[in-house]
Amino acid sequence: MLRRTSPILLSGLLTACGGGGGGGATKSGAGGGTPTVAVDKTSPSVGDFYTYKMTGYSISNGGSRYTFQPAYDTELTTAVAGGTSTVKTLYGDQYTGWYDYSATLNGLYTGGTNAYCTTTYAAGVYGPPAKLALNVSWDNSTSLKVDCGAGMALRSDKLASKGAVVGIESITVAAGTFQAYKLTATVREERTASYPNDPVQSPDLHTSQLTSWIDVDTGVELKRSIVDVANGEEVSTSRELVGLSHAKSARQLLVVERFVGPAWKGSYSGKLSGTCTAIIHEGGTIDARCAEGTATVNTFFPEGTINNSGQVNFALAAGGGNAPKFTGQAESVTKISGTWSDGSGGTGTWVFTREN
Repeated sequence: MLRRTSPILLSGLLTACGGGGGGGATKSGAGGGTPTVAVDKTSPSVGDFYTYKMTGYSISNGGSRYTFQPAYDTELTTAVAGGTSTVKTLYGDQYTGWYDYSATLNGLYTGGTNAYCTTTYAAGVYGPPAKLALNVSWDNSTSLKVDCGAGMALRSDKLASKGAVVGIESITVAAGTFQAYKLTATVREERTASYPNDPVQSPDLHTSQLTSWIDVDTGVELKRSIVDVANGEEVSTSRELVGLSHAKSARQLLVVERFVGPAWKGSYSGKLSGTCTAIIHEGGTIDARCAEGTATVNTFFPEGTINNSGQVNFALAAGGGNAPKFTGQAESVTKISGTWSDGSGGTGTWVFTREN
């Protein structure tokens, strides 16, 4: 069911519009009057990131409604070289996408990978053009292949996108108030070949209606809504910008949700040493599992918080005065480190990194 809002589909359709942009609190309301120059997306800088909140629901053939739990992802630019930037989506399956910022493509999504599969798009322009302006329209198509390794045959899809920039309007999202281009599009997705265990077997065809708002100053996607109806089932999803850091525009809004995810791992050293895994939840609560040395029997479960500024405190809640206490600071959206101490005089250092 959620396949219809997978990174493969969404990134190829509209995320490329926001690959090089920014917007947010430090310049809230940017773009103040009607723009006179079309948006021309620029290559992001290494370390730029955008945090989005995703919500949605589905309605089954029988009319039952299911509301999805809110989820967060952060798109982090990890490399810019030779006109291509690498953008990693930090959550869940750690999806990595490539965006081409050459003069002709200027932000076109060209493919991606996660721990299981690699997606490759055919050459050519697909989706909205690099430069946006009122009444600009497009009608194009592409194909993609998904290779999931040995024993998994290639999966193939055909995609077609037809849409236009239909207006310029003020929009308020969690990250601030902006002047935005409003885009609408109809997207057709057809599964032409499937690997044996694919939950969506070919032939499969469905059409989605998309609406997106793009910051007129920088090209970052501020909000996206998708309604998809197939085989009598309706799936509606939305994602909204909640935080960002964009070097070239000096715009930054730091929210704790940039750290959300289950993929944190690390270690501590000093008088005691061991390894840890951690989950950071919405709101900044931390649940960790640490094991002393290599013995899994000496396991403890510290809990704590991280705030918007990246300050961290967690400890073993039931451990009493001698329990280890961890304090620290986020160095980036993928690394947190600090020191620990306990009531018996033990001290040391610790570090968590986010798998990506």
